[in-house]
Amino acid sequence: MPSPCKRRIKSQTRSTTKRGSPVPRSSEELAQIYALLDQLEPVEKDKQFFRPRSELFHWPLAIALLIASGLAASRVRWR
Repeated sequence: MPSPCKRRIKSQTRSTTKRGSPVPRSSEELAQIYALLDQLEPVEKDKQFFRPRSELFHWPLAIALLIASGLAASRVRWR
């Protein structure tokens, strides 16, 4: 059986969800929830991160296609 203190906290924090987590009804409420979470559990954030200026996926894709077409051509019998 929970203590009176725990019951009081539970009744004050209870929401409409089954788990009792707060349900934001607007983006302002969501921002308030995130601010509260940051106060309770601050997280170290990297100020600097790497973001490529141009996409580079086509280079490995082109190499893979060249290798695959080379292998396919080597298996074909030329008459």
